[in-house]
Amino acid sequence: MSDGRVYFVDRNLTDSETKVAIEKAASVGSAVTATRQKVDRRGNPILPDVGNLVALNLSDGTIAWKTPFDFTNVTLDDRALGQRSGIICMVKDGVVVVSGIGSIGHPYNEFKKGEFAQRSIYAFNASDGTLRWGGSRNHRKRPIIVGDSIYAEPGAWDLKTGEPRTTVNPLTGEQTPLDFLRGYSGCDHLLASANCIFGNAGSGGFAHYNLDEQAGYTPIGGMQLACNTGAVPANGLFVAPEGRSGCACGFGLQTSLVLYPRNEARAWGFSTRGNLLADVLPVRHAAVNLGAPGFRTDSSKRLWLPYAGEQNTAGAFRNWLPQYQHNPDSFIWRQVDTDLIDDELIPWVYSSHYHGEKELAFPMSAEGKQEYTIRLYFIEPEKKSVGERVFSVMLQGKGVIDELDIAKETGGSFRPLTRTFKGVEIDRTLRIQLKPKAGRPLLCGFEVTRE
Repeated sequence: MSDGRVYFVDRNLTDSETKVAIEKAASVGSAVTATRQKVDRRGNPILPDVGNLVALNLSDGTIAWKTPFDFTNVTLDDRALGQRSGIICMVKDGVVVVSGIGSIGHPYNEFKKGEFAQRSIYAFNASDGTLRWGGSRNHRKRPIIVGDSIYAEPGAWDLKTGEPRTTVNPLTGEQTPLDFLRGYSGCDHLLASANCIFGNAGSGGFAHYNLDEQAGYTPIGGMQLACNTGAVPANGLFVAPEGRSGCACGFGLQTSLVLYPRNEARAWGFSTRGNLLADVLPVRHAAVNLGAPGFRTDSSKRLWLPYAGEQNTAGAFRNWLPQYQHNPDSFIWRQVDTDLIDDELIPWVYSSHYHGEKELAFPMSAEGKQEYTIRLYFIEPEKKSVGERVFSVMLQGKGVIDELDIAKETGGSFRPLTRTFKGVEIDRTLRIQLKPKAGRPLLCGFEVTRE
């Protein structure tokens, strides 16, 4: 409902309205194509799903307008899978959005195989019912409107134009379509506030996704939201009543939950951050937090990628971060109070480190040489005296720091130290190596920026 009207789809059509609906869908390229089977899993034919999009005046129930349309592609996939199917309408800022209710079951593998390729969303003018945009959007669950965008996992589109929402590829700097695929998530639908998406996710439970960041989903492990839409984000709170009692899913934590915003929250995003990035080279900028348990976005909107050896779950970045190159025992994450660390912007970068001698190698370009600026981040995380931890650092096989003693350089523990090197020529692969003299060497993270 909006502006004195209620909008819905009425499937009671006359023969002439049915003909108009099918012809109209064909004219905008929205008719069912032969690429999709027209029978369900029991072999029954899937009939066209046509209806009138209707606007009623709330004051007296009279029809303001009605538009015949073929909504077959809105419900086709759910009907083919044998799932519950239906049509929902949403209205905002003069736009009526029509989509399917989305599969409430668990058809994640079917989505990954491309079986939802024809699943469509349509947007109409609320004033007269004319079509603004529409067609296949290949989404998993029911959409939700946030601000001036429609979010339908894994993508988002402008409410009024249907243009895909984009984000910056943190490695190449290029614009790429927003992709917030959350992995296998069970049977819930996404919820949202003005700045955040909520839902069960591939971390094994409930998670939230900050729309102004790229850190992915932040999980609360051990619990799941109830099936369907069993929670409410509103007025600065997120309220989730318990709804898993008797559920077959193996989640032991069954409780009601109320969350509120906290700027000082120390949360890490986890790996399920969209599909695998197709383009990662050439790298324009990269920030890597060695040993970190997850992704973080700093105040400058830089995304810090975690790398912790074989245990690393890189998500969309797994074709850039090294695979099976470093033993997890060479990385340490300390759940320390970051207030001890004298860095207001990125204290969490110093809460983990790599302490191995094996070379770290990250691809920068497919071919050719480029010059980069490299910044290395260090800290002394223990109460070491001067001389107890001394090591050298090599970039591209050449020594750049000789006998570094962090405690001596900084005057004590938990005091950040950075070293910047400009004009480093990299032939395809960035290579960093630590050479110990006393104790174990360590490196908390690095940034690399193409000049």
